[in-house]
Amino acid sequence: PYKAYCPRRLSRLRHQADVRKGLSHGSNAKGAARHAFRPLSNPPDESNNFNEANQHVNHLLVPLFEAERAWAHAMELKALGETKQKNQHSPKRHYFLRRLHKAVKHAKYLQQLASATADDRTSLESQLYFHWMNGNYSLETSDWRGACEEYGSALRLCQELATQEEHNLELRDFFVGRATQTIEPLVRYCQYELGKDAAGGGSQEELQQLLQQNSATSAQLRRKLDSLQNERLASEASEGSMSTLSFRGQNIFVDDNQVRVTLLKISKDLQQVPGSEFDEEKLLQLLTECDTASSIVSAQLKEYNSKKSGPAVNKKRLELECLLGYIKYQQLKERMGRNERMINELRSETTSTTKRLEQICHLYDALLQDARAVVGLPGGPKSSTDNDDTYQDEEDEFVLEANAHVLRIRALRCYYIGSLYASPSGQKKDPAKAVALLEQASSLAAQAVEEIAACENMEGGDAYLTSMEDLEADIRIAKCRAAASAYILSAGSGKMSSKSVSRSLLERLDDVTIHDSDVLAHVPPKPEPIPCKPTFFDIALNHINTEPPVSQLQQHIADLEKGQGGSSLLGWFRRT
Repeated sequence: PYKAYCPRRLSRLRHQADVRKGLSHGSNAKGAARHAFRPLSNPPDESNNFNEANQHVNHLLVPLFEAERAWAHAMELKALGETKQKNQHSPKRHYFLRRLHKAVKHAKYLQQLASATADDRTSLESQLYFHWMNGNYSLETSDWRGACEEYGSALRLCQELATQEEHNLELRDFFVGRATQTIEPLVRYCQYELGKDAAGGGSQEELQQLLQQNSATSAQLRRKLDSLQNERLASEASEGSMSTLSFRGQNIFVDDNQVRVTLLKISKDLQQVPGSEFDEEKLLQLLTECDTASSIVSAQLKEYNSKKSGPAVNKKRLELECLLGYIKYQQLKERMGRNERMINELRSETTSTTKRLEQICHLYDALLQDARAVVGLPGGPKSSTDNDDTYQDEEDEFVLEANAHVLRIRALRCYYIGSLYASPSGQKKDPAKAVALLEQASSLAAQAVEEIAACENMEGGDAYLTSMEDLEADIRIAKCRAAASAYILSAGSGKMSSKSVSRSLLERLDDVTIHDSDVLAHVPPKPEPIPCKPTFFDIALNHINTEPPVSQLQQHIADLEKGQGGSSLLGWFRRT
């Protein structure tokens, strides 16, 4: 069994020939074993200082196997089935917890020793081992909060170590398997118990805060991970990685090792920045690396610009200009992608408010500035004359795509500015300006379609063509709305009769007088008098636009009654 293997392994580590010179056999302390294993290094003080620690690897393996021996003994006691939590006062339960606590103690000593004497990779692995062992002890003592913290730290370290193993696939699979199959189920179980147990869990807000703390990495750990990554990138750069780049049809030879390391960091950051999701921290890290690389290359270019021109110097200048253009292009491309994602998020909102339109317009301003900066990037194909050393830019596919992006962004910017002026709830409501801006947007969209269609290998060209066609349809609709709004404002300035004010637009379709206070229809409809005579035979009623003259009709009836004749035989003839 593993419990029996650990003591034999410890004996071999302690009595190896090249380790004995670093051992002290015997002690003056009363009751101490005479020939016990004791390294020459002093135990750590309060500051965890190991100044006299022996550098042999066995001095790290000894506390490791001591921890493994105690852990294996504890697991053997647990397998007997007499150490369950319901037997809190059982002697075997206490013995089991003592052995597990002894394993945590040895793991902590291993972490301290590795942090002081070993490299960064070994130090991270020892921290992972200590967090996992301490999580086991917290789990057995029902300390769900402590177990969740320790297992969360171990899971994070395991994932970070897996990302560092890009070339050693066997070690990468090992750490990924330990993270997904061993630690993650324990984390989920502790989270469940932490949320269920009121005594150990607390409120839901405290639980969420605890989980966020477990997903974060401490500053000291981050520094060690960065140091380990820098060492690996420096090794790759010395082996020739990133020695040749291709940008705008030009092959760029990078001979500076520092620039290679920075370019490797940029390449790694480009792989980590998601294309569809937004991660501000990773994007800022990428932009910082691009700024660092740009400053290094700019300093080298400035040095060569101060030298006398010649074939070799001019060639080096051209390479540095292309390299500087490549770095700035990567920076501008990621920044434009970030702004595009933010615009798409604002577009997906269902509410059409003035504030949302203003935010989109500001983002398109930043996009247009970056797109114009892409057009003016250094590098690209050059042609030199035979008489002098001047260079002239040739129109290439890169410039065509950059100009197409500028026209596309200008069209979208004009459209949203016009929509802002046409917004009925906006303070800058001006339909006349909105119509002019929308016409300009339609013209720019047509030019953008022509430029995008002229680019043969443009990335996402079909999607851009579809978006411009949809934009032209939206512009036509917005122009109709803005023109109608402008006509209403111009026609609404005239005076209206009291008769037109009281009637709705549905009741006076032949009246072109429009006012802001007009209503389309009255709901519920107003009551109106109707004649008793059937209107099918009343031809003149369809052409009467006024209300029936009831008062005049009553006056006419009264006059007829006053002028009636006597009751003679011919009286009926006079009444007619």
